[in-house]
Amino acid sequence: MARAIPLVFMILLGGCDDATAPQPPPMSPCVQMAAAGDLPLFDAHFHWISPASDAYSAEDLLSRMDQGGACRSITSSTPNERTLELLALAPERVVPALRLYRTEDDKFQWSERTDMREFIAQGLGEAEFAALGEFHLFQEARMDSPGVQALVEAAGSSGLDLLAHVEPSHIDFFFGAMPQVRIFWDHGGFQTPAQLEPYLARYPSLWVDLAGRNEDVAPGGTLDPAWADLIARYPDRFLVGSDPFTVELATNYVWVLETIRHWVAQLPPDVAARVAYQNGESQYPWRPVP
Repeated sequence: MARAIPLVFMILLGGCDDATAPQPPPMSPCVQMAAAGDLPLFDAHFHWISPASDAYSAEDLLSRMDQGGACRSITSSTPNERTLELLALAPERVVPALRLYRTEDDKFQWSERTDMREFIAQGLGEAEFAALGEFHLFQEARMDSPGVQALVEAAGSSGLDLLAHVEPSHIDFFFGAMPQVRIFWDHGGFQTPAQLEPYLARYPSLWVDLAGRNEDVAPGGTLDPAWADLIARYPDRFLVGSDPFTVELATNYVWVLETIRHWVAQLPPDVAARVAYQNGESQYPWRPVP
């Protein structure tokens, strides 16, 4: 004869459903990928730029991030509305930055524009941005120009980071004007390890984004010893990025990420994890979407 189950036990058993069971805490996409055994990449230099990426929709770009194992990205676009579109679709993955350009032609003339204060103020009112940039300054740029002055005022008042594609002298200028600012030096200013080291030592709030430097850092796919040594001495100060600003780079986005992952994996495992994604996560902590 079947054994009777006490009524109290049946009531308790019936009350234990998945809804009341303890739920694991939410994890960032980067941590989820790492937990699955992959080496995720925090893409610290991502763009959705016209016309280079006109062939892709926001959904296409997010799918390509999935394919390439890019867990999150610092995203700036021309026009800025494209960043907002990506942010609306994937707020858990997009760290939005306000680019200072209306069109790509502004890359060479934004610093001389007299309407930059209004442009920046209007842009910052449209979303909770994390940084200003990417912006370009070339050797001939005037640091007393109206655009640069507007940028300094905006960064100083907002506390936003700078994503700066600039010369070494410009790094000195910005830290002189705003000692508290955090700067992510795009492409490391295309400097060598020997040239970068004094800047990393001098400015504790300077980070180096190595987008576009794969052949310098790892010629032929093999990590260069000088770069490996510098990264090992400053393991918390380097990030990686794709910089898909051309049609070719946008088309080959997944391949670019695979190339980055190949040389990053040649670093010691703890350093590789920092450069690949942990440094980005530490500077822009992930927050669960309500």
